[in-house]
Amino acid sequence: MNKKQAIQIGAGNIGRGLNGFILNKNNYKITFLDISDYLVNLLNKKDFYQVIEINKINVKKRVDNFDSINILDEKSILKNIENYSIFTISIGFNNLIKLKSLFQKIIKKLNKNKIKKYINIIAIENGINASTHLKKIIYSVLTKEEKKYANKYIGFVNCVVDRIVPNNQDKTLNIKVQKYYELILDENSWKGKKIQKNVIYSKNIIKFIERKLYMLNAIHCFIAWKGIKNNFKYIYEFKKNKKIKNEVNSLLNEFKKILINKHNFSEDELNNYSKKIIKRLSNKKIKDNVLRVGRDVKRKISENERFIKPLKYSIKKKIKNLNIIKAISLVFSNLNFEDKELREIKNSINNIGIEKTIKNYIKINDKKIIESIIKYAKNN
Repeated sequence: MNKKQAIQIGAGNIGRGLNGFILNKNNYKITFLDISDYLVNLLNKKDFYQVIEINKINVKKRVDNFDSINILDEKSILKNIENYSIFTISIGFNNLIKLKSLFQKIIKKLNKNKIKKYINIIAIENGINASTHLKKIIYSVLTKEEKKYANKYIGFVNCVVDRIVPNNQDKTLNIKVQKYYELILDENSWKGKKIQKNVIYSKNIIKFIERKLYMLNAIHCFIAWKGIKNNFKYIYEFKKNKKIKNEVNSLLNEFKKILINKHNFSEDELNNYSKKIIKRLSNKKIKDNVLRVGRDVKRKISENERFIKPLKYSIKKKIKNLNIIKAISLVFSNLNFEDKELREIKNSINNIGIEKTIKNYIKINDKKIIESIIKYAKNN
């Protein structure tokens, strides 16, 4: 039996293209859990898959030593649950709540059987403190004794995840990815022996979460929304539009000022980071669809997300925020694509008006800010 075993929940693009890749490099035997019988069967049939780094010359990296179980088959998952020391998760931030019952059963069994070993659970999602969010979900159904056990033996490790995986994948297990990737783990919440390869640890994880959330996720999303309005298909097309390029740089500059003020980043550090981002998003070999990137608008303009959180900080510290306001206004403009959350916002505007809708979604009541969002929404 392989001594080091991990469960990866979600066998999709990030699950295979980043998490499975990193676990494999750290010599873990991986069990993928997924809802798709097609993926589960394929993973059980194959001995390996390849992570293909897209560049001038593509580089193929092998991932092996894995099996798979359908996530609905809780009996099979729980059978040897004490063998696993790491759980990585990539199913979408909004889907984490669906894991409540499974993890309640896992912790119940571990506690009942008095399994005295450290386990780390890492929700590798775009969002602030996703593992802490998952912990709250799980703890809501644990008994007092189970919470005591979890506090002692289970680390809920927040992280910064960064790897762009385009949607234009084939139907094999092989996965095309951008060469650049980053996984920064919260050293403060890790329990026991750390994994070492292909990861970074930080004692100030929020600093890097916000750097990535504002300077990559927000910019990525902004380009998608502008791209949709300009009939782009892929993210890299923004480079041919001078106006959008200038708007991207202006938005980046506002985020930089906020991050320097809040986290004491050096200007050079953030300038280098932003250059790297622009280069990555301009890669024509990455067919990064604007509709994929632009979806889930409700979450992306929620109060602890990529636009509203820095906006609130900028108001508090009196830092310029005109370009952040313009970016937010896109959601309340004539932006139009198939997204149920965008449709919900448009219905709200029709029913109660744009001002009340904006206040309901962004949770800010500052009159000047609301008036500016309305102004740019009508002119965007």
